[in-house]
Amino acid sequence: MPESTHYVRKMVANSDCEPKCEIGVLKCSAVASFYLPLMGQARCGQRKKTKEDGATCQNRVERTVAMAQETELDKAYRTAEYYIEDDPPIRFEIDQPHQGLALLLMSFDVEQAVWITAYNPGSQPHSEDDNLTNQMQLLERIETMRLNYFVGHSCDAAGNWFEPGYLVLGMDETVGIELGREFGQHAVVFIQPSGEPKLRRITH
Repeated sequence: MPESTHYVRKMVANSDCEPKCEIGVLKCSAVASFYLPLMGQARCGQRKKTKEDGATCQNRVERTVAMAQETELDKAYRTAEYYIEDDPPIRFEIDQPHQGLALLLMSFDVEQAVWITAYNPGSQPHSEDDNLTNQMQLLERIETMRLNYFVGHSCDAAGNWFEPGYLVLGMDETVGIELGREFGQHAVVFIQPSGEPKLRRITH
């Protein structure tokens, strides 16, 4: 799954009010317009420190970071391009009905499909060897289910990330979510009978 931007938080000492929380961003992201206003919300008020102040301030920082990361990750999924290695290849995007996908489902006499990958569990970068091992294990699970599948990949338009994946024909949405959870993914893509791809987030 797409890698998420990493954030770091630090506690800045102040003689009158400790701790005051600030957030540093390790790299630029598309969520700056969302993230920057929240930075101010993550700071404690100017008052004498207490243990409760420190805990509350840290909790605010953690919530702010989590919200920013979730927003960025959701955007990465929704703006990604997905490709199926068919003849000709099929390119699709989230929430965009695709006649080619609908015809593909009809040709295999199924009403649904799931796009899934085992790359980069937890949205954290992994070595190529680890990713290939995970992907092979995922393929073994799919073949055990005796479902037809197509090989493909997903990527962003800028070419910052690239992940192989499988379009599994006839896979139930619930099964796809459980399989994604098993391989540490934060989402799968469910293909409806109309050929419209819908993002399905996974809770852990």
